[in-house]
Amino acid sequence: MNEHIRFGEPFELTLPVEKLPPEHLLVSDQESRWQRSQPFQLYIVKSVLDQIWKHVEENPRVESGGVLVGHPFRNLEEPAVTFVVIAKAIRQDSDNRSVGHFTVGPHEIAAARAEIEEYYPGLVSVGWYHSHPGHGVFLSGLDLQIVRSIYNADWHVSLVLDPQRKEVAFFRGPDGMKVPGWLVLKENSATQPSGAPVGIRAIALFNQWQQAQESGEDRRAKRLLRQLEGLILSEAELQHWQEMGEYQNIALSEKEICPRKSAVENLAIPKDNGENESNASIVDHPQDKIYRQALRHFEDENYDAAISHLRILKDKYRTYRPEDVESLLTLSKQRQNNTKRRGW
Repeated sequence: MNEHIRFGEPFELTLPVEKLPPEHLLVSDQESRWQRSQPFQLYIVKSVLDQIWKHVEENPRVESGGVLVGHPFRNLEEPAVTFVVIAKAIRQDSDNRSVGHFTVGPHEIAAARAEIEEYYPGLVSVGWYHSHPGHGVFLSGLDLQIVRSIYNADWHVSLVLDPQRKEVAFFRGPDGMKVPGWLVLKENSATQPSGAPVGIRAIALFNQWQQAQESGEDRRAKRLLRQLEGLILSEAELQHWQEMGEYQNIALSEKEICPRKSAVENLAIPKDNGENESNASIVDHPQDKIYRQALRHFEDENYDAAISHLRILKDKYRTYRPEDVESLLTLSKQRQNNTKRRGW
């Protein structure tokens, strides 16, 4: 029995809002001012583009291809502007290819979808890429059929590369309009292993949280929300969300979390018991919030986030509870190492 691919309705997604990737992440600022004023903007992480070139150059005499992974957004500051960030690429290996065609079936499509769900949860396929060995960069009639059947949102993109002529071009939307220019992002490995803007990690956590909410996974949803709040608190690129007190359509929690009885019981911030009248006017300082976030992440066994917050305290607020911060940091590192040894 032959396998068939059945296409559904045109792809629709309510786009979340976010600021454009910061200029300091751009590989080159040449023409960036013009490109960042366009109603549609495209950003791709340099290592991802390098990875794609390496793939299509493995065998430059036959077509190769794969899936582009990331997320589309509306510009928070200018809602009429749409932009897409490509943060990952998944190669699709197929035996059905030649110098003039590259075809994938249901198995390859399902494998790519499973890889996104397993390794890049919360992100989506923003398009595809394939090579045209020696015959230039354009969308053929067959390419347009694929675009109109699968990648038919206005923000979906198609990347075509010619490994023989060293040419490359992006196209977008169901009509395959050529994108006049795009911007390449530097690696940002200090905070993001993928090199992508931190906003990509934030929207991934948000989408996972929504899915957990819809599935009734309350405990998982709570953990994901705390991770999202911790990320927004610790990353300068997301400070605008912290100032707004919300992310997308959810309010960020400001309430104090009481740690459970545990190894960090004595490290918690004492509560006001009402006996000291002056305590009523004490201001909740930023370092207190960061410390509470670290405690919350520790209790949720999210040791990476706990360590990140504690390092902020050590670097930025060196006189803030130094013994407690050092104790919790040491404990977090121990638990983190134990977790890695168990293979979690």
